[in-house]
Amino acid sequence: MKVVFLDIDGVLVNGRQITPSFDHEAVKRLYHLVTSHEAKVVLSSDWRHTWAPERLSKEIHYQTGVEIRIDDATPTKVKDEETGLYLADIRGAEIQAWLDDNEVSAYVILDDMEPSNFLQHQLGKHVWTNFHTGFTQEKLQEADGVLCG
Repeated sequence: MKVVFLDIDGVLVNGRQITPSFDHEAVKRLYHLVTSHEAKVVLSSDWRHTWAPERLSKEIHYQTGVEIRIDDATPTKVKDEETGLYLADIRGAEIQAWLDDNEVSAYVILDDMEPSNFLQHQLGKHVWTNFHTGFTQEKLQEADGVLCG
């Protein structure tokens, strides 16, 4: 199974919009990426604290007319097995916890967070978007390359 780990702000919602709404072109690019690779979408954004995947899928469809199915979300609390302590808001650790529980052949992380928020072995999978421009055509091509491996 191929997976797209999806952040929302800086990917599908960007600084170009006057009011916070989904960028139709960015959503179409995500749709293209997901359908061309038959990938699942896993929400790794802070939006997962307030939006269930199914509800967010419906909202994206309502705003853009593009049907994106968000299949799951990363866990919000990740426990370090060695220390027994919970890791606080480390996006890469949350993604890794999800990966550890699922069989994945390839994945890409679409996120505007800096690389320091991800684990070292995830850096080649991270497509670093810009908050002001979001998921551009150039970033789509980069993400496609990551999933093609």
